[in-house]
Amino acid sequence: MGFYQWFDKQTQGVKIILLIPFWGWIFSFLYRLDKFIENKDVASLIGFVLSLVIGYIIAIIDIVTVAVENKILILVSGGENFGINGKVDSNTDESNDSESDEK
Repeated sequence: MGFYQWFDKQTQGVKIILLIPFWGWIFSFLYRLDKFIENKDVASLIGFVLSLVIGYIIAIIDIVTVAVENKILILVSGGENFGINGKVDSNTDESNDSESDEK
């Protein structure tokens, strides 16, 4: 079981405690890293990089989204990604498009 799956199974109160500033950026970073490793999507990659650079701000945003929706939403796969939902590995998409053109 990955870190993000463990985190998602916690109660809303535990999630908020884990995301409290000063150590919350570490949990936010680990969540996005694990989500990126699992799904390999662009939004999680951007969220992972931003959590390294401005982790404190991202952790505060995560606290708000957990308090309102009971899940991390910003810059993760399946969340509010500002129109960023593509996969990092686009070779599979191109091969599927070329195969459908041949048929």
